[in-house]
Amino acid sequence: MRTVVVLGAHTAVGRAVVECLEERDLDVQVRQATLTEHLGPGLDPIDEAVLKVGDLFVLAFSGPMARGMAQGLAALNKPVLDVRGDGEGEGLFLWPGLDPAAGAALDTAAPNRIPVGLASPVVAVLQALAPFKPTWASVATYESAALFDQEGMDELSAQTRGVFTMNAPDPELFPASLAFDVIPSTAPRGGDPEAAERAFEAAVTAGAARFGLALPVLATRAVVPSFSADAAVVEVGFAEAPDLEAALDALDAGRTLRRAEDPVMPSLDAVGRDDAQVGRVRRVEDRLRLWLTSDRLRRGSATQVALAVERWLADNLS
Repeated sequence: MRTVVVLGAHTAVGRAVVECLEERDLDVQVRQATLTEHLGPGLDPIDEAVLKVGDLFVLAFSGPMARGMAQGLAALNKPVLDVRGDGEGEGLFLWPGLDPAAGAALDTAAPNRIPVGLASPVVAVLQALAPFKPTWASVATYESAALFDQEGMDELSAQTRGVFTMNAPDPELFPASLAFDVIPSTAPRGGDPEAAERAFEAAVTAGAARFGLALPVLATRAVVPSFSADAAVVEVGFAEAPDLEAALDALDAGRTLRRAEDPVMPSLDAVGRDDAQVGRVRRVEDRLRLWLTSDRLRRGSATQVALAVERWLADNLS
């Protein structure tokens, strides 16, 4: 039996990954490891013993120590699935669920990066519409506090309580207070909003290229007071827009997508799901416009890891 070690299992993403792996009842032993200051029931310290027994590692925490851990595992010739979501580090993106081969041959020279959040659902939409030869895409995101993992959700919770007690704490992670507000930036406090948008655009562009599409992508990212439900308005341009019914059929057949019949599809409906939901599909002149929702912790992180592990297992069990 192979051993999958989740490094940073104390994080919200780490817990979601463990839960998803255990739900799928894979033929693996899942070890949960974390830094000493986060130790708790069921969590092992990240030490030499854990690094030796692991066959595959999931990197679910951020920061310089995480980057050093990734480099150390590469030196040990251990494959790593990187779901930190900080846009740093080397390694090619994987697209589990979209690319049937993703996870089959993981690189051991650098982390195998899985784009978290809405990047993969947006690429799934472009992949589904690829037969109609899209020429550009524009994405306006409405991202959840889980953008900054558990700390982000905790900050939103504290700010929300503070509004009612008239004792709202100052923002630490977000550029401004998120409770009952919308922040037009996904960069951390003091960070560069345009850099965060360029990182998202680069991920989506890389995913589109993986499936034979070369097209410019423009992103405008915002954070909304949601805990883990993400949403986006996606607009896709064409030289000649497809018939609406043909586009709907393509989206229905799209990998990891589910088209909702309800014209009013709240983002909370996506929470806990392994797919992203598509609705409000409209044809406007030479483009299509649609509403996309996804659970950042589940579909945007954990599901992708589980799919990559499944594929890796299928090709590495002996």
